[in-house]
Amino acid sequence: MRKQNNQKGQGLIEYALLLAIVVGIGSLLTGSLGGNISSIFGNASNLLGTVASSTKDPSNMSSDDRNMKWLKDKLLNYIPEKWFQNQVGPALSSRTKLDFSLSYETALGGGLTDSDSNSSFMGNVDYSELGDCSWVMSEYQKDGKQYYGVGIYDPAKNGNKKLSELAPDTKVTTDIYEVDPNTGKVTQLESNVKQNVKQKTDKNGYTYNVIRGNPEK
Repeated sequence: MRKQNNQKGQGLIEYALLLAIVVGIGSLLTGSLGGNISSIFGNASNLLGTVASSTKDPSNMSSDDRNMKWLKDKLLNYIPEKWFQNQVGPALSSRTKLDFSLSYETALGGGLTDSDSNSSFMGNVDYSELGDCSWVMSEYQKDGKQYYGVGIYDPAKNGNKKLSELAPDTKVTTDIYEVDPNTGKVTQLESNVKQNVKQKTDKNGYTYNVIRGNPEK
């Protein structure tokens, strides 16, 4: 999809330039150059502006580019906030690897954050750019430094069904990213891997689906 978007943008640019050249030559031959040039290049400029704006609009991005943009623009900025650290900080000392498995979560007494939970923490997180996507986040330490792993579920890769619409133990396709708050670097670790749907119920009786299990090809 990223290649198709690039080709579309390149095609518009080539069309705009070709249009300007052809009409410019025609105007010279007919002696009616006048105000046509400004009109021609004005239209070309509008086309180029359309191309530029479409590359920044999340709805026109590939899913990978959209996910990376959200992680860089939003999640990285949340990490220093006190409300964020109060949620994820206590689990860091016991997590020494990226692990989304249910057994690891149970052994460590939690430590995974889910987008579909009805928690006050999630009330502070804006992930509207991701549309109907759901995600799970695991914080951990590596080489003495703090990292965050994020698994993102996209309905577009799963029969256009939201995570909430799936039965427990359904195999789903996700993408896995690593966020390094020390350098601000976001890396895609895995693409189109398999994880499982699990169901959780909070202390208030609210039931919701989550992504669990370490990625499988």
